[in-house]
Amino acid sequence: MGNVPEDDSVRGHVFKAQFLNANEQVKLSKTGTSDFYYNYYLGNEESKWKSDVRSFSTIRYHELYNGIDLEVYSKNGFTKYDYIVHAGSSPNQIAVQYNGVKTPTIKDGQLIVSHKLGELIEDKPYAYQVINSKKVTIPCNYILNEDGVLQFDFPEGYNNKLELIIDPKLIFSTYSGSRADNFGETATYDDLGNGYMGGIADGQLYSLTIGAYQTIYGQGDWDIAISKFSPDGSNLLFWRGAKRTKRRNAF
Repeated sequence: MGNVPEDDSVRGHVFKAQFLNANEQVKLSKTGTSDFYYNYYLGNEESKWKSDVRSFSTIRYHELYNGIDLEVYSKNGFTKYDYIVHAGSSPNQIAVQYNGVKTPTIKDGQLIVSHKLGELIEDKPYAYQVINSKKVTIPCNYILNEDGVLQFDFPEGYNNKLELIIDPKLIFSTYSGSRADNFGETATYDDLGNGYMGGIADGQLYSLTIGAYQTIYGQGDWDIAISKFSPDGSNLLFWRGAKRTKRRNAF
């Protein structure tokens, strides 16, 4: 970091959520192709260059466990994930171990993952089944076994002959598609549900759109970056950066 003052350094903490005893041969499928694409011309070796690279709004991991899929997707500007438990399969197979943090705890139905910078909180999970064309809520709780491994409990049971969806409540996350360092400083939305993010970017690799105010990194300490996303968070509609700034706290 060179001569960066200590109080201006960026602190972080990395941990992993591991699916215990998951199938090793998991197949992926993708849907919701983006309207935009990326081109990657990194390095001098042309064989490693890629162009017209699309992103997708939904990725499904088929047979993460026997008869259980995991679907990761974007909804209303958030990244979400669902477990799809097919009829006749057992959700008891799902077991998640958090590595690199203290043993998680459960408080008021929420999962609390404590780390050196604070806490990550996942709201009480929501589960449902479609019965006679109607979505029926199935009571569902987090449980932790004696080793601190996360699983799900259904205190009132459910219909094992029908598909069961386990939907852990929203974990806030959005993305710029950037490979440069960038930090969100503010966010809002408009009457149509489009999302706007204002922040700072460092380097040439921040995602751009046609007509951007400035397409070349301004070589400031940080550049201002303003991005607009579609309501579901899957499309970068425009990027309005970056005017040179000499202060990190430009906003």
